[in-house]
Amino acid sequence: MNQEKRSLLAIVLSLVIFVGWYWFLGPQDPPPVPQSPQQSSHESIPPEKSGDAAPSHSMAGDLGLPLLDETSKKGLIPIRTPLLEMVFSPYGGELQQVIVKNYFEGVEKDSPEMGLLDKEGGRGLKLVCDNCSFDLPPLSSYRPTHQGPNTLVFTGRSKDIRVIKTYLWDPDRYLLDLKIQVENLTSRPLSGYLGLGGVTQNPPPQTGFLSRMQPATNQNEIIYALGGKVHREGPGKNRNQMAQGLITWAGLDNRYFLLAVIARQLSEEQRIDYFIQDRQIGYRLFYPKEIWEAGQAQEIRFSVYMGPKKFEILKSVGVGLEGGIDFGWFSLAAKPILKLLQLFYTWVHNWGLSIIFLTILVKLLLNPLQIKSLRSMKEMQKLQPKLQELRERYKNEKERLNMEMMQLFKSHKVNPMGGCLPMLLQMPIYIALYRVLFSSIELFHAPFFWFYRDLSAPDPYFVMPLLLGLFMFLQQRMTPSPSADPAQQKIMMIMPIMFTGFMLFLPVGLVLYILVNTSMTVIQQWMYNHGVRWRDLIRGRIRMAS
Repeated sequence: MNQEKRSLLAIVLSLVIFVGWYWFLGPQDPPPVPQSPQQSSHESIPPEKSGDAAPSHSMAGDLGLPLLDETSKKGLIPIRTPLLEMVFSPYGGELQQVIVKNYFEGVEKDSPEMGLLDKEGGRGLKLVCDNCSFDLPPLSSYRPTHQGPNTLVFTGRSKDIRVIKTYLWDPDRYLLDLKIQVENLTSRPLSGYLGLGGVTQNPPPQTGFLSRMQPATNQNEIIYALGGKVHREGPGKNRNQMAQGLITWAGLDNRYFLLAVIARQLSEEQRIDYFIQDRQIGYRLFYPKEIWEAGQAQEIRFSVYMGPKKFEILKSVGVGLEGGIDFGWFSLAAKPILKLLQLFYTWVHNWGLSIIFLTILVKLLLNPLQIKSLRSMKEMQKLQPKLQELRERYKNEKERLNMEMMQLFKSHKVNPMGGCLPMLLQMPIYIALYRVLFSSIELFHAPFFWFYRDLSAPDPYFVMPLLLGLFMFLQQRMTPSPSADPAQQKIMMIMPIMFTGFMLFLPVGLVLYILVNTSMTVIQQWMYNHGVRWRDLIRGRIRMAS
């Protein structure tokens, strides 16, 4: 394969990698975590026999109760803090609704504040018991027994046990602490596995070719940390699975927000059961087996994080919640990009301008390579007559042709791949910035100007993608072609059309980055073609001013 074709192949592969990564790898969920070999006989959810076992009716029935039916609506207790609005129901003494204040579901003025628990088919925090020798108190038996400035207590009773649920919160944190005291009221020992569970119902998924043009919906997925590693189970095929080990936290993740139950009593015998059934998903985080002697009371403790996936806030909890922010394979590049964007934002207070400053910084860092690339492409253009002569002379000797071409490049100090290097270096930055836009709460519904009210959503009127296509076309026209082959030149001219079409479906913040970068490349190309340097422009400006 000759060097011109290799250069073309490198550029085309860059585009293919970018397109393919987004469509096939970007939104994908990791494969399910296999069940622990330590699975014991006490589980109420059987292990999977095939890849997609039917969900356990006991689990779905246990958790999948209507969130606000006529019974649970009675006597609701709202709790408001500067950060959260929580609604508790005496029916079960459960947290039923959570609203994250100052974050909204949409960019419209009348958009409601973000709710982490759906309002139709979910249950927030429910006490569950597996393989128990007693019955939990009926939901109707619970009563609020104490309410203080930052405390709420519910008490429920069955014929065997008394349960006291104590909720505590800090008004300046997205954290809720829960102490559950269980007292044996019988004259015999009682045993069982206690845990905390939740269930939610996702909105209908968007379908159709243009569904990617819509901003992200509030789609939840199961998330948990096992042995220090974060696992995710997104909506898809119905399944019912479990995992056992040192599970520090588990809950529901919906891209920009997290509801996580945190285990405050760690053990290698903890387990999580979760199910996915159509749009409904649920989880239960269990502690190891407990034994209550006659008249004995024991307490288990949980904490619950309910808030935005902001790195500093998640890290301050101290249990690795920051692992819930998914930057994918390019986290090494995504984290510095986010830090730079945050730094620029402290100066300009506009995320769109922050992206522009980031583009300028990256462009300046890559400027030496860009200059070298332009020189290489221009030298390659000069060598085309000699390359064509070599092809004619050695058209039947491919090995000799390659050797002569390499010698020609070496003697003229030309790197045939030099023109592709800046583009190849930009690809990880493009993908990392996409992950930042996709996962960082800082850019959630972040406005730019005019009708650009959400940098994390596609351009609603296609203005920036079309401008990008125009500048890419100008760049192609102005850039020296390293090949004289008309067919290859036509292929290169088609690439702006392909890239423009793809940009229609990407976040406008990413399109803004590529647009600014491409427009600066066009200016740089014009200056190089006309022998104009930046200092020449500055001196000319000074002369004009004087």
